[in-house]
Amino acid sequence: MKHHPLHLQTILRRKKIVFESNLLQLFDTCPHCAHPSQSHIVDKPNSGFGTMVRVEQRCMDCEFTRKLDSQPMLKQMPLGNLMLSASILFSGSQISQVLRMLHIFNVATYSRQTFQRHQNDYVIPTIINGWKEKQADLIAELKENQIHLAGDRRNNSPCHSAKYGTYTFIEQTSKKVVDLQQVQSSEACSSNACELFGFKRGVSFLTEQLTCRGLVTDRHRSIAAFIRDDLKVNNPMCAEMDHFNDVWHTAKGLGKKTIKIGTKQPEVNLWKKSIVNHMYFVAATAPKENRRDHLKDRWLSLDNHLRDIHENDLDLNPMCDHGHLLYDRNKEWFVRGTVGSAMLTDLLTSNAVVKDVQNLTPRFQTSSLEAFHSLGVRFAPKHIHFGWLGQLARTYLAAMHHNENANRMQAITRNGLPQYRVSFPKYKSGHQN
Repeated sequence: MKHHPLHLQTILRRKKIVFESNLLQLFDTCPHCAHPSQSHIVDKPNSGFGTMVRVEQRCMDCEFTRKLDSQPMLKQMPLGNLMLSASILFSGSQISQVLRMLHIFNVATYSRQTFQRHQNDYVIPTIINGWKEKQADLIAELKENQIHLAGDRRNNSPCHSAKYGTYTFIEQTSKKVVDLQQVQSSEACSSNACELFGFKRGVSFLTEQLTCRGLVTDRHRSIAAFIRDDLKVNNPMCAEMDHFNDVWHTAKGLGKKTIKIGTKQPEVNLWKKSIVNHMYFVAATAPKENRRDHLKDRWLSLDNHLRDIHENDLDLNPMCDHGHLLYDRNKEWFVRGTVGSAMLTDLLTSNAVVKDVQNLTPRFQTSSLEAFHSLGVRFAPKHIHFGWLGQLARTYLAAMHHNENANRMQAITRNGLPQYRVSFPKYKSGHQN
């Protein structure tokens, strides 16, 4: 994008908050004859000044007059007003909160309608053009190699009847957002169908320019069927693409089903964390050769392990990998034939769960994608409704912010050691990361 050098220089200059009484002191004396003069601030209704101050000065002795503005003008528009509108959107702030804060501070500002006009006429087109330019540059960098993608949807509201859904693709090696597809629920048959709709549109756009070697998604059945029956068959750029399930999403879904059983059989709740951890262990340790068979046998061995049986009739996993276990534990082994044991066996050995485990990704995960979704809440909170372009622009801003910081160096302490922060995510029920 091209910038006028004078405007850019003005934008980069520092700004101050000035009280009217202090400002008018600068106009007490006539600069022409040095006699006292009169001055006042022009405050006309609907003047469009907003945050700008216009001072008119008149000398009663020499009739000297002048008019000064506190901001430069851009096409008869105070530049500071436009910069404030851009700053609100660029920072992910909400116009209602900013105007309320300025009103409490008693700082002169513009109306909500002026912000909407600035946003629609200047700021949003700039954001969209900026994203398209950066996206084109990123795709040009990735054309030389086969890429690995991760994809997932984020709704604009926490309910199941969201108006907008955004399907995001992240390139796994660079950890950068490479494409975003915003879908309105009216484009598909329902808000849940937006995920497949956005996935199709995004894959079609990316595979016209890039060769995809691997793809990691959640356990969306419609997407898996589309990849298997359509994409890999009809798209030569995806003929050799491997599709995997993300471990975190799969483990999260299994954990919810385990908790559901635990509401009826409380003893199952004590094993929930171990069951989820075993899924991560299986995905991380299964070898590449005959991986699907190894994943299946390692997973099915868990059913015996829960009953204190550590030898199995499984060809690729005849016994558990752990060493000697301490029996002073906070959970009891299951006894075959009990209701809780039977319900857990039905869950762990079901065809759906086994197939999900067999398709777990060996390497790439969607952690960068989840980090981007968390960042997206900062720019487009789910409890606030935005128009189509407003939602799209804020999502593009989140993507550009994410890409700029995707490979940032880890923060260090004063002693030069890597710095970490303890977090307590909701999905871990209060346990720390």
